[in-house]
Order: sequence, then C-alpha cells, then structure tokens
Amino acid sequence: MRHDEGSVDNFLNEYLADPKRRPLLIGAAGFDPRSLIFPRKIADLAGDRTKAIALREERDDAPEELVASGNKHEQAFRDMFGSAEMIQAAIFADDLAVVGGRKFVAELNKVDLTGFSDIFLDVSSISVGVYYPVFSLLLEKSAHLGVNLHLLLASNPNSDRRAVPTYSDRIDSPHGMAFESDMIGDARPPNEGRLWLPQLRLNTNAECARIFDAVNPDDVCPILPFPSRDPRTADQIATGFAAEFDVWGVDPRSVLLASDYNPLDIYRSIIRLSQARRHVFGETQSSIVLTPMGSRATAVGMLLAAYELRLPVISSEVLGYRWEPEVLPAEDRLTHLWINGPIDTVAVVDTSEVNPQSGTQTG
Repeated sequence: MRHDEGSVDNFLNEYLADPKRRPLLIGAAGFDPRSLIFPRKIADLAGDRTKAIALREERDDAPEELVASGNKHEQAFRDMFGSAEMIQAAIFADDLAVVGGRKFVAELNKVDLTGFSDIFLDVSSISVGVYYPVFSLLLEKSAHLGVNLHLLLASNPNSDRRAVPTYSDRIDSPHGMAFESDMIGDARPPNEGRLWLPQLRLNTNAECARIFDAVNPDDVCPILPFPSRDPRTADQIATGFAAEFDVWGVDPRSVLLASDYNPLDIYRSIIRLSQARRHVFGETQSSIVLTPMGSRATAVGMLLAAYELRLPVISSEVLGYRWEPEVLPAEDRLTHLWINGPIDTVAVVDTSEVNPQSGTQTG
C-alpha cells in the first residue's frame, strides 16, 4: 500500500493517534537534511511511545561541512527522542572492503522487536549499500513476528543530484543482495540470457562501464528518470551515455523510463519485464541484474523488485560525497509504503495490491 504527498500526513496522524501503537523508528543521522523530516513527524505524534535508532555512516576524509551537518542532525535526533540510540559503522575496512551494510545488519539484528506494533524504516538519507540489507533483515524478522513494516521516503531528485558521489573501484553486491553468487566472473550457465538494468545518473560513465564489464550482460535496458522535476534530465543522461549505449548495444526501445518520485513505477516495470522474459525463455535460465545509482525513489522501487524476485544487485559503494550548490529548487515529496503486516482500516486511503508470495504490499 502506498501513500503519497498529503495522504502521508493524513495516514500518520490517524494511525499513530492510537495509543496502542508502539513504533520503532530506524532512520539516519547523516548530512542530508531529509534525515529529519519523518523523525520530526513521528516525534510529534508518538514520541513518548517510540523507540528511535539512527544509523551513522562513517567514511574517511569526509568534508568538514558534511560531518558538521551530520553532527547537527544527530543532535536534533537525540533531542526529539530522549532515549534515541545511535549505531555508527565504518562503510569500508582498512583494505577498502565494503563492510558497512554487514555491520549495521549485525547491530540491528540484536534489537529485540517483540513488543513493537510497527517498524518504520526511513530511507530518505541512508545509502543503498546500507538500507538494502537493513530492509531485507527487517522484512524477514517482521514477517516472522507479525509486526507491521513501513518504508518511509522523502524523495527529492534535486537533492539526490546535489549529493555527488565518488565511487569505489570495487564491484560487489550490497550485503545479502547477491542472491545468485555467480553474477560476477567468467563462469556462466550454458545458454543463459543475462539482462542488465542500470539506473543511470550523470557523470557515472566510468563506474557503469566497470560494472558492465563485470556483469558481462547479453542485453542492457538502461533506466532513465521520467517524469522528473526537470524534464530534460533523461535526455541529458542519454546524451552523456551515447558512447556507452553504442558499446552496450542499447536499442532505444529498450530504455526504461521511471518516475523520479514514485518507487512503484520502476517496481512494476521490472515485474512485467521479468514475467515477459519467463514467457520467452521458458525453462532456459534467464537472469536480470539490477544496478541502482540514481534518484532515491527509483532505487527503492528496484529494491522491492530485487527482494520479491530474488534478483541480484551489483553496484559500487560510495567512497564519499560532495554537496553541490542548489541549482533547481524542488520540494521534498513524501511517500509511505506499507510493506508487511495486516492492513488496518485506518490505512486504506489508496487502493492496494498484495503479493502473497513475498508478503509485500504495494499499490
């Protein structure tokens, strides 16, 4: 089930008004100002009933202004929730092996979820390499315990583009998201049809080229943002990747367009694409590999599809960020996804689709 824009506030106001609700909020204490949007709302509505945990990602040589911003947001998080807990973890080991996702999962796995009615995972300012495995952990545990799982997102493509990442040279999967361990390397099943779905963003040509070489796909369907706050963005990205499209053999009809604000847009596209490939390939093995690298809403939709269909996720972890000046102001758009658990009548604002195989609820 999905709530968008004003219906998010309506849902939270009515749903958390019930004094029997005991929420667990898992968010972030990062440099992105979106990290405080949902904590403020939940603190106002159910602060005294809420256990709050903030994740703090540590990267070496982070710019001082981003560290200062993270410290400010961490203190604000603590002020909102008197018993707030902070979990800090380095994303990289000394040899630049990616360990952050695994560390956060290990720490969150120690949290006793019994007694909570709802878990709210706010991914507005958590990196893909962290919230992908954290989501998987929470979905499995909440389903086992019968606890409602909600995913919260404040999407803003302009903010996503302002946070310019520098990627590691290593190609890997977020912790627990490999699903098929032989997606990188020379060994391949006979007659396998391998399709790569990279979410493209400006100036990531070198990173995408490395992932292409590692995945070695038979076909490529790039994902471009449309509709978007700036309608020129998709064209700009496509123009910037013109040389790569030639090397990858991209058919213009194979490009996937995904909303910059609605996670379920790309989710549904991937589900339909998977169904179509099963019809074509039959018993012959057909693999779809996902690479999230662009706007947060689309990356969330890719996560839902990856988890439901057990699709491998291949990416590069972010070494660090720089924060670019704001060029095209845009408002944060709020999204609530009810992922798992029995739907309360209070929540029925939009129509919903329930997938009985995964337990996830989308609409």
